[in-house]
Formats: sequence, C-alpha cells, structure tokens
Amino acid sequence: ANYYLQQAKATIKEHSIQYERCKFEEFLKQHPNGLKNTKEWLRNSLTDSPMTTLNNAYLELLSGYTPFPETCVLDQERFNMLGRNITRIMLCSCLSLKLASLTPALAQPKFHKTLRDVILVLTDDSPLAEAGDLITAKVHDMVKEQCHVAPSLTPPSDTAVRELIQRTVRAVVTRDDSDVVVKVLLTRIHALLNQISLNQRPSPMNGMDLVLDLILAQAKIFTKLVDFNRKVYGPFYAGILRELSSP
Repeated sequence: ANYYLQQAKATIKEHSIQYERCKFEEFLKQHPNGLKNTKEWLRNSLTDSPMTTLNNAYLELLSGYTPFPETCVLDQERFNMLGRNITRIMLCSCLSLKLASLTPALAQPKFHKTLRDVILVLTDDSPLAEAGDLITAKVHDMVKEQCHVAPSLTPPSDTAVRELIQRTVRAVVTRDDSDVVVKVLLTRIHALLNQISLNQRPSPMNGMDLVLDLILAQAKIFTKLVDFNRKVYGPFYAGILRELSSP
C-alpha cells in the first residue's frame, strides 16, 4: 500500500510540475517581457556556477527582496513567512549570545531556553519591528530577574541591557552587516539551508545549538519549496543563465 501511495504522490507531483510550467508558458505568450524581474533577480546573484547562482537567489527571497521574480510570485507568501521565521530565529540566537557576554549570570542554558520561548511567543503574531518595545521590556525584566536569582559580581546596568536589546532588534530586522553577530549568524543559517536543500550533510556550526532544531524545521520547508520551483521553472532559469553568462 505504501508503495502505491508513493507512486501516486510522485505522479501527482509530476502532473503539477507540468501544469504549472504550461500555465507559465501561456503567460509568457501574452507577456513577452514576463521574465524581466526574474532576469534581474538572477543577475544580482550571478556566479560561475548556475546551481550556486540559483541557490543564492532563493536565499535572497528570505530577506525581503523586491521586485519579486515572476517565477516565484505564486509562492511569495511562503517565502515571506520563511524569511520572517528566520528573522525570529536569528533574534533568539543573537540576544542569547550577546546577553551571555555581559555577565556569567546570563549564560545559563535554562535562561537561554526561556529567552528563546518568550521571543518566539512575542513575535508570533506581530511583525518583529513592531514588537521591538515589547521585546525590550520583557527581556529586560527577565535579565533583572535572572541577575537576582544568579547574582554576579558585575551585573549589567539597566541602560546597557536596554540599549543592547534595542540595537540587536534593529540589526536583525535590517540585516545590518556592521553587526558582526548578525552577519555571522545569517551566513551560517544560509549555509545550513543550502546544505540541506542540496541533500548535503549539515556542517557543525558554533553558536547555533539553541536554535538548531528551529532552523532545521525551516530548512525542510525551504527545501520543498525551492525543489518544486526549480523543477517547474528550471528550463526558464537555464535559458536566462545562459543569456547572462554569454559574452
């Protein structure tokens, strides 16, 4: 029974791929310039390797890339949701690492796990940029409580804690390259997403233990999304990349 079920799923998927490709071909007949945004999207990530170009281009869609390529419009909401979840995960990890550097009292695993859970709840329904004040207030209270439970010889000042939280939220939301922690974490998350989408064994990555399970869950969604997209629009991508790579 499982064998026939798998066969049926494969057949349905193949029909879906062919259907979506045919519909897009019809769209291009009516709109000869219908790949304009897709060409620019791929041009911005162009490398010597077509596979690397396409993978990097998909990752750009997780960071608010505009205008959205025509070949990905149907999945725009899914890419946006993935990007939003990656941002939430990055904030958990960034705040955990930065707060732990302030004092040993904030380096306790139990505190980090609670911090992660609280941030995920606070950002579940609200855009991260809008939840900044709420996150600052809640995490600040958590830090005060933790420093009281596990006192340190050098507790951080209220001002230092508030400023650190606010700076971190801004840096994560804007993908600020000048913030070293944000830059390193984003690079590692992208590398992990790439590895899993290419069926490669993920490399060990320092500083990711707190959120690794969350990233792996998003990586599975990302892989399914780009795999289907690549199969539907692969012939169009191949033609564009040949055009972009020609002298």
